[in-house]
Amino acid sequence: MPQGFGNRFVVAILRSPLHAVLGPDFALIEVTGRRSKRTITLPVNAYPEAGTYLILSRRERIWWRNLRDRPGVGFRSHGIARPMQSQLIEEPREVAQLLREHLRRRPSHARYLGLSLGADGQVDEKQLESAAQERVFIRLLPS
Repeated sequence: MPQGFGNRFVVAILRSPLHAVLGPDFALIEVTGRRSKRTITLPVNAYPEAGTYLILSRRERIWWRNLRDRPGVGFRSHGIARPMQSQLIEEPREVAQLLREHLRRRPSHARYLGLSLGADGQVDEKQLESAAQERVFIRLLPS
């Protein structure tokens, strides 16, 4: 899995004292490849949720699939590195529920997800179901 220049640049910033310039949700995750056994370091948006972190990824990306057999990951946020255990949430109904909760806390993310919120602040259920088919969540728990 080659990393592009942009990812390498963001990884370097997140490992430096300048990590705060990228915002509070940027973090690094280190995943071991299933076949290659190499460690892959990727920048992610990680949202703190009651002592855990949630990461949202597109299904079409492949890095998260490495977590099926190897749930242990390295995680670096706010300059602090720590081991974590991952829990994949792939089932569309569960993803939809987490998306609904995520949008309740962060309504501005609807646009990023290609969703629109109604006047009541709720997302259209058909849009939500479609978005849930295209995404997965990764919950990180302290080891």
